[in-house]
Amino acid sequence: MAIMNLEQREFISKLIEKGDYDLALEEVVKLEESNTLQLEEKILITNFKAKILNAVGFFKKALEFGERTYEWSKKFEKEELQIDSIFNIVESLTHLGDIQKSQRMLSKLENLLINPMTLDEKALECYKMRFLYQKGIIFKTTGNLTQAINNINTCLKYYTINNEKFERAECYSCLGLIYAMKGDLNKSMTYMAQSIALFQQIDNTYKIATALNNMGEICRQMGFLEQSLRNFQQSLHIWEEMGNQEAISNSLKNIGTIYYLMSDYKQALAHFELCIKLNKEIGNKISIAENLYQVIKTYITQNQTEKAQEYLLNLEEINKELSHKPTDQIYRISKALILKSSKKLRNWLKAIEILEGVIIEDVSNYEVTIDALLHLCELYLREYKASNEIETLNDLELAIKTLSSIAERQQSQKLYAETYWLKAHLALVKLNLEEAKALLAKAQQLAEEYDLHMLAIKISNDYDQLLHQFEEWTKLKKDNAPVTEILKLSQVEELINNMLQQGITDIKDLPKEEPVYIAILSKDGGAVYAKTFKTKENIDDQLIGGFLTAMNSFLTEAFSTSGSIERIKHKEYTFVLKPEESFLFCYVFKGNSYYAMQKLEQFIQKVKEENEIWQIFQNFVKTGMIISTNFKEKVNYLADDLFIKADIH
Repeated sequence: MAIMNLEQREFISKLIEKGDYDLALEEVVKLEESNTLQLEEKILITNFKAKILNAVGFFKKALEFGERTYEWSKKFEKEELQIDSIFNIVESLTHLGDIQKSQRMLSKLENLLINPMTLDEKALECYKMRFLYQKGIIFKTTGNLTQAINNINTCLKYYTINNEKFERAECYSCLGLIYAMKGDLNKSMTYMAQSIALFQQIDNTYKIATALNNMGEICRQMGFLEQSLRNFQQSLHIWEEMGNQEAISNSLKNIGTIYYLMSDYKQALAHFELCIKLNKEIGNKISIAENLYQVIKTYITQNQTEKAQEYLLNLEEINKELSHKPTDQIYRISKALILKSSKKLRNWLKAIEILEGVIIEDVSNYEVTIDALLHLCELYLREYKASNEIETLNDLELAIKTLSSIAERQQSQKLYAETYWLKAHLALVKLNLEEAKALLAKAQQLAEEYDLHMLAIKISNDYDQLLHQFEEWTKLKKDNAPVTEILKLSQVEELINNMLQQGITDIKDLPKEEPVYIAILSKDGGAVYAKTFKTKENIDDQLIGGFLTAMNSFLTEAFSTSGSIERIKHKEYTFVLKPEESFLFCYVFKGNSYYAMQKLEQFIQKVKEENEIWQIFQNFVKTGMIISTNFKEKVNYLADDLFIKADIH
């Protein structure tokens, strides 16, 4: 082919891989203007233009080019021309939110890849990997996270074997985003760091900036708002140097979101407004709609409903112009939020109706659906407070179950742990106190399993607060207290607001607990080993021992569910108890229980690892006697090392 030979195609592909999109577009335009082109040449050149425009965020224009080349390519037998056109169309449609049409185009693509006539084996394998990757992106967008991970991992393995650095970096970046959605933020951070390293190797500044932006999003979810802000600002600086208006717009929106979370609403609005202005110049109405949504939320947070309504009118106009499902959902949620900010019950009911309509639709944006469900939960609570009708609590329970099923289906770890936390607060509203404790314990266990450190601490602190307020809760239950008092003490609305922020506030200075007493009890409640730590108060060993011995019903239950851990409040003391084989380990302390529980777990492990000590315990089970003379001294050393000297924070 005279106009675009293989060398020229590879050169342009290399420029795209390096992120030199402006230069790549210049080269394409030169070829386009150099001579009269044959149709096949027009298809190749226009496909490159669509690919470049998709890369820099001009999805509507890229879609126009993709659809044009797709129609042209039907006149040729070469599957390659159609396949490249479809890939461009699918990418555009996915970003524009038309998932159903995107999936239909992927089905056509799949048919082309079944029995191709003109593709060699290597080219076919490459296209199949691109197909799997694009399917993975759609799975991610719609919240099918397990399938998304499977697809991207298959691609990653192929690209690693073939040493395709750009494609590997893309896979790492995508996996980083998926694991962030799942709530596995440490794994997300690891993948994103690998992505940045590879993009640095191929010197793709555009993708480095994108990855830094993604890192900012991960830090936001982890609660590290200042670090998140630095990442977003760093990526913004790169975009400004490159002059990429679409990316600058995205960074401005992200920075505005961080200021919103920091309650700096003036700075938040300033960045959202800059973003809207820039997108008007660019002509990106989808991004304008997203920023209008942020502005509306910010004004509602400040109780400036009239201002929010002004921006809702702008969002309504854009929604009428666009045929874009996510924008329509954002518009309806915004409308519901304004109705929700009203003091009138009838407006709350209208808001409920709108949000119920959103959540029954197919998921086009996972986060939007979660947003709608959380706002709906909050409205059900308000309705319950106003009406005291148990049916409303049933609606709330159903909404939480829907959240939980979405989290479980998509294996979204953070949301799954949070829904158990929310279920615990609903149990409090229903005055099911023991159920609330069990659900909090489950939520904390999940958070710890998923390595969601700060979330686990917050849930643990919530459990401590419930223990501290247990008498107050018991009195509310006995006195048949008003709904308003129960809701206030449950703090369920505060929890929903926290979940709506989609982040976890950093806990910087959680105070250490004050060790009081450690004991290892036999099944009958007798102390095989006991130690009182130095404390400001005189502790009566017999008093504590008597308290523990009196818990016969608990001891029986504890050993029937070996491995579980229990917290009990007694006056100003907290008891953390865990059965292990034939013994009950108990740690008594004053203060927060999160690190105390970790220390007890480590103490049990250390005792079992010391063969000589553990053998003495095993002999006690058989004989009822402690034979060793220096047994207590050795266990004391382990106890002092863990409960006094250790710092596991």
